[in-house]
Amino acid sequence: MPLQEFGKPKEKPVYTQTIRKTLFVDLNSTATVRILANGYLSVDTHYVNRATVQCLGEDCPICSNNKILIMQYPETFREEAKYSPKRTVNLVNVLDKTPVKVCQDCGTENKAVPGVVACSKCTHIVTTDATPSNKVKVLSKGNTLFDQLDAINNAILDPDGERVGLTRYDITFVVSGAGKQKVITPIAGQITGDPVYNTEDLFDLENVTIKLSPSEMMDLQGGVSLKDIFAARRATEKSASFDAPIISKETEQSIEQDIETMFKH
Repeated sequence: MPLQEFGKPKEKPVYTQTIRKTLFVDLNSTATVRILANGYLSVDTHYVNRATVQCLGEDCPICSNNKILIMQYPETFREEAKYSPKRTVNLVNVLDKTPVKVCQDCGTENKAVPGVVACSKCTHIVTTDATPSNKVKVLSKGNTLFDQLDAINNAILDPDGERVGLTRYDITFVVSGAGKQKVITPIAGQITGDPVYNTEDLFDLENVTIKLSPSEMMDLQGGVSLKDIFAARRATEKSASFDAPIISKETEQSIEQDIETMFKH
C-alpha cells in the first residue's frame, strides 16, 4: 500500500444509498392520483407488532398460530393479542397529484391543509406554495377500495361502449372520518392525456411488502422489532461471508486430486 504524505488533505469517502425507500400515497386525508397500470398486485399479509408482513402461505407460522387460537377460543379468538388474521393488500403504481408544500429544511411533503403551516416531520414553518407532488408512489389498500375502483373502471365508457380504463383520468380519494370509522370514496375526474413521469421511478411491487422467514415471523410476533430482526439478518449474512472458502471449488478439487496422486506414489 502507498505511504500517506503528512499534511496532505485526505479524501473523504462518499457513501451512496442503494436501497430505495417505497413511497406510499397518504390516504389520511383527500388525495388525487393517476393510476399508471391497468392491473394491480394482490398480496396476502398479516399485521404483526405494528408492521405489515407478507403471509408465507402453507409455511406461515402466524396462520398456524391463528388456527390454534381458533380451536382454543372459538368464541373469543379475535380478542387474543396474538391473533393476526390474513388480510389482502392490493398494490399499484400511481402518480400522486395531490397539492403539497415541501419543507425547505427536511424536504418532507405536507398536504396543503388550511391553517396548518408547520412541517409534520420537523415542525419548521413551511412557507413554500402548494404544488402537485408529481411523484410516483404506491397505492396500497384492501379489497373494499379496489372493488370501488373496479366499479369505476367498468362504468366509464367511450362513445363506442368500450371501457376507457383507469389510466385515462385522475382519481380523487375523498376521505371522511378517522380510525375504524374512516371512509374513502374514489371519484373519477375528466378524461385527459397521458401523464408525464419517468418509468424508472416505478416501484417493483413484488418487493414492496416486507418478507420474513418463519423464525423471523415468530420473533416479530414475540415482540422483537423489525429493526432488530434486520440487524440480526445482516449480522448472519456477514458471518456467512467470512465462513465462505477463500479458494474456488474448482481449485479445491484440483488440490485434493493432487494430494491423492501424491499418496498413491
